[in-house]
Amino acid sequence: MPLAKVPKPPPKPRARRPLSPERIARAALKLIDRGGLEAFSMHKLSASLGCETMSLYHHLKSRGEVLDAVAALLMAEIHAPIQGTWQERLRGFVHSYRTVALAHPRAFSLLATRPVNRPEGFGMLESISSTLRSAGFGPERAAKLVLLVGCWCNGALLAEIAGSDARPDPSAPTAPQQSDLAERYPNLLEMAPYLSLCNFAPAFDFGLEALIRLVLIEADELE
Repeated sequence: MPLAKVPKPPPKPRARRPLSPERIARAALKLIDRGGLEAFSMHKLSASLGCETMSLYHHLKSRGEVLDAVAALLMAEIHAPIQGTWQERLRGFVHSYRTVALAHPRAFSLLATRPVNRPEGFGMLESISSTLRSAGFGPERAAKLVLLVGCWCNGALLAEIAGSDARPDPSAPTAPQQSDLAERYPNLLEMAPYLSLCNFAPAFDFGLEALIRLVLIEADELE
């Protein structure tokens, strides 16, 4: 008598990766990189992680906390080199800021709008603070310069992103058609070739060197 075929056991379901604040933040960053902040939602985030939306709140208690965690991922990538003069370290810090902006243009505005309230952000601030303290500044003046560097980086890089296809709701570029353009805007017309954001790197480096010269003037006043 032939033996009946023994049915194979059904495949075991794949173990679901446990949620964690970092996993949630990385998934959120991926969604924001792809669709922008305006399109980001907790519902889309939970769907991308294969979980219920309420499960997210066991780890991060609100949409704001998720965005803070995403900002912290970006801040973790910004730092000054440990070695070198303070000028070299400052250049390294600012260029790492720009690297993050260009890698995550749709998420970058979080650096300008979310509070620094996590260890990654404190590490970023400690990096630039130690750079400026090494130039001889005391706590108060170094703090003012830290704020200046952060404000300049955010403003310059948001302007660069605004001139790219990664800006929110991009529109096709248009040129004014007024026949009296030269008469109405003579200075703007002459400067137009140099105001283009298509190649922002020279303007960024110009601003960085101007910033360093300003810090040098401040340092000279200490002597």
